[in-house]
Amino acid sequence: RFHLEMLTEELVAAGVPPAEAAARARARFGDVGRIRDACRRIGEAGEARRRRLRAWADLGQDLRYGARQLRRTPVLAAVAVATLALGIGANTALFSAVDAVLLRPLPYRNAERVVAVSESWRGTPGRVAPGLFVDWRAQARSFAALAAFEGGSFNLSGGATPERLYGARVSPAYFAVAGLPPALGRYFLPHEERPGAGDVVVLSHALWATRFGADPGVAGRAVLLNGRPYTVVGVAPPELTLTPDDEALWVPLTLTAAERAKFDGHHLQVFGRLRPGVSPARAQAELARVTAEAARRHPVELVDRTARVAPLREALVGGFRRRLLLLLAAVGSVLLIACGNVASLLLARAAARRRETAIRTALGASRGRLVRQFLAESLVLALAGGALGLLVARAGLGVLRALAPAAVPMLHQARLDPRVLAFALGLSLVCALGFGLAPALYAALPAAGPLRSAAVGPRHDRFRRALVAAEVAVALTLLAGTGLLVRSALALAAVPPGFEPRGLLTLRLALPADEYRQPEAVARAFSAVVQRVGALPGVTVAGAVNQLPLGGESTDVGLAVEGRSFAAGEAPVAHLRLATPGYLEAMRIPLRRGRAPTARDGAGSPPVVVINEALARRLWPGEDPLGKRLACCKGAGTTLWREVVGVAGDVRHFGLDASALPELYVPHAQAPAESWTWMDRSMTVVARSSAPPEALAAAARRAVLALDPDLPVYGVRTMEQVMARSTAATRFSLRLFAGLGALGLGLAMIGLYGSLAYFVSQRKQEIGVRLALGAGTGRVLALVVRQGLGTALAGVGIGLLTAPALTRALSSLLYGVRPADPLTLAAVGVLVLLTAALASYLPARKAARVDPMVSLRYD
Repeated sequence: RFHLEMLTEELVAAGVPPAEAAARARARFGDVGRIRDACRRIGEAGEARRRRLRAWADLGQDLRYGARQLRRTPVLAAVAVATLALGIGANTALFSAVDAVLLRPLPYRNAERVVAVSESWRGTPGRVAPGLFVDWRAQARSFAALAAFEGGSFNLSGGATPERLYGARVSPAYFAVAGLPPALGRYFLPHEERPGAGDVVVLSHALWATRFGADPGVAGRAVLLNGRPYTVVGVAPPELTLTPDDEALWVPLTLTAAERAKFDGHHLQVFGRLRPGVSPARAQAELARVTAEAARRHPVELVDRTARVAPLREALVGGFRRRLLLLLAAVGSVLLIACGNVASLLLARAAARRRETAIRTALGASRGRLVRQFLAESLVLALAGGALGLLVARAGLGVLRALAPAAVPMLHQARLDPRVLAFALGLSLVCALGFGLAPALYAALPAAGPLRSAAVGPRHDRFRRALVAAEVAVALTLLAGTGLLVRSALALAAVPPGFEPRGLLTLRLALPADEYRQPEAVARAFSAVVQRVGALPGVTVAGAVNQLPLGGESTDVGLAVEGRSFAAGEAPVAHLRLATPGYLEAMRIPLRRGRAPTARDGAGSPPVVVINEALARRLWPGEDPLGKRLACCKGAGTTLWREVVGVAGDVRHFGLDASALPELYVPHAQAPAESWTWMDRSMTVVARSSAPPEALAAAARRAVLALDPDLPVYGVRTMEQVMARSTAATRFSLRLFAGLGALGLGLAMIGLYGSLAYFVSQRKQEIGVRLALGAGTGRVLALVVRQGLGTALAGVGIGLLTAPALTRALSSLLYGVRPADPLTLAAVGVLVLLTAALASYLPARKAARVDPMVSLRYD
């Protein structure tokens, strides 16, 4: 107000009217005030910046001082860094896998709107009938695009050697669902899904690069697929695949009028792109209404069926989500043990530096300053451990890829990218706080004797022992999980598969549709292949089947039984096996009753069938099934009855941990005509050899190529390899849990050893007095070992109480063993105690060798 009045008076004195002088003074004074406020704000910002710079400078000083302090104890620093590197590296490697499989956004436009649509039968999702897909596409309004997908294999010929490729038949909207533009050319046009519209193909980016040399002029070129010329219209981008399999090519899915009206053949996968603002639940409700309406028109084919809409990632990942999350939890437990070890080491180091902290306190250092200094030292250790952990993570990622089953989707995309590096940095910072806070707070406590080395108090000792006990408990839990998986694997290995896998070679081939149109031609071709392979030196018997046990494929068909009727939804279902003569003998599937298919069971012979024991129990419990008749398809408008001529033993087709399901073996020469279309005219040849089956592979390939040089042979492996692939997921979990359990136990025992070594060093005078007064070395050994075993026993007790609750999460991965199996827990507890006894004996032996005269002169 004073300056305003002075300025007004100066203006009036200069001849300015009073009113104008007052207005001009207020305006000028306002400008000055704004300038003053701006200057004040600038000053405050500068002060804040100076404070930040001082804080960073102090942090840098603390880090440099901490690094110098750690260089004075190189052994402790090296042990701590190595321990942290193992824990952080293992977590980083597994996180990179989890990130690639579960977290990283899918490479599609608006990927959250891409869904998998399935036909659910009594709560179990499955594939979709063509007629139902047509109804969904015509009536549903929740989808911007809805596409059908049918995987298959294709013979690509015309080059130096024929090549068998996995591909798919898709409706044109498949590419709109993914929302990715083509890398070259175009995708399918709507009219190209009509029969007779022309044969066109879209190549995958990988096939274009390898087979066609990334030729930009490939569009418009003709290629031979299954003996038929197809015109290449485009090349897909590298990211395009909506399934766990990597398709090499795509051709249009052409459904005939009869197939569009078919509701009982469930063989299509369906994918959709939701419209903006439509949730999966809303789309599922709409498809459920369409399905219910179709079920009223087709009550037999669609009984108890509805629709299910799920995010695409959920459909891709399947059961691997649970395995990966469990492994991430397990590797996180290893990191907890590592942090506990480092915290224990730093507590011992903080106790040894009590004189230093007392002097710094006397010179004016505050408790906060001491805490910050010790946390800075912990940060140095954590960052060094994190940097070394990246090397561990890189090696661990390679091991993870090598051990993982091939079916884990998107695992090949796992890498140490910026997201993973940020995770490793964040994990290092969290670890620094986790293992550094307790030693820092302890170091900041006021010392009773400021300039004397303070002995370790009972509270500090109890805390260190509690840390070690917690480490032992976590290690026991990991080992309990490993023990359960080992027992589960042993139980699986003891399960009889229903056949003899040793000495069997398997190879797969598919016949091109243009050259083998008639079922009789298909049957003759496979008979000739089996005959050729069976005549090879060393082969005792050969046969073929459409779908091999444990191969991951199956086709189920509804059955009719002569003289019996079934209520809707109760009709029996069995899995169809087309088998050549010699197949049951080659597999050594026992024949319980009757006979196996023979060469006399041709197309002109009375239709026959061999059923397994599960189907016999289902259809004719307590009766002799021989001579009974059933039908698995209709031909020419009439029911084709087949006489049961044999009963074979049960085979665990879907896995050793799955029960045997009803199956029927139809002679391949009497196969339903449409079944060859379902199965791409493909069969797997099995040959039993008296020599190692691997040595037979080259000769078997030559035998097939001698019949048709354009017929590629693929999937050549022994039956034992097929069985190993079927149990790959179980072995993956077992190996990783075993490695993590061993690592956790090793770290826990290192922690126990370090705790006891520190105990011995702190009580060296007491031990010397005991020895000088006549205590024997046995008494000293017992003192130290009792200390270690007491800590380990407390950890084992805690672990035995908590392990059952945590191992229940493994229940879905177990077979033949309970999550809280007492035998496994007892065995693991004994193993931990024996290892703890060994870890305790080493420092105890050192204590027993203490020279009393030297220890009494200490300090």
